[in-house]
Amino acid sequence: MPYKDQQSEAAKASRKKATATYKKNHPDKYREIHTSYHRKWAKTPQGKRSLKAASLRCRIGVELAVVEAAIESQNNLCLVCNQPLDLEGWGGPAADHCHYTDSFRGVLHRTCNAAIGLLRDDPRLLRQAAEYLENHSVHKPQ
Repeated sequence: MPYKDQQSEAAKASRKKATATYKKNHPDKYREIHTSYHRKWAKTPQGKRSLKAASLRCRIGVELAVVEAAIESQNNLCLVCNQPLDLEGWGGPAADHCHYTDSFRGVLHRTCNAAIGLLRDDPRLLRQAAEYLENHSVHKPQ
């Protein structure tokens, strides 16, 4: 089958050259076609998974498989509030990471992760915020 492999490599090179030529001669039309295709692809399960993996790799340097393993080891619970993670909801769970070392810490709800981030990952500020709520709440949580 080496002939078929060589043919596909030659065909791939030919398509690449033709695409580059079209892109150069028709930049607006190419952008429109490419954007339309990408938007459709991004809505497919494969596209969503691929974009999520690329985002995790780019933003915090962690592979999607590591995040999925963490979710499983956490029994699908948020590490902050111990409530079930909504895997299909808005944005899905958040891969939490240390902003100083960029190391992956675990998987949280987006809101739990945002709360930690808004308090600059500072345990002292988190404790002060908890103390403030305990001392200034109109009603005590059950």
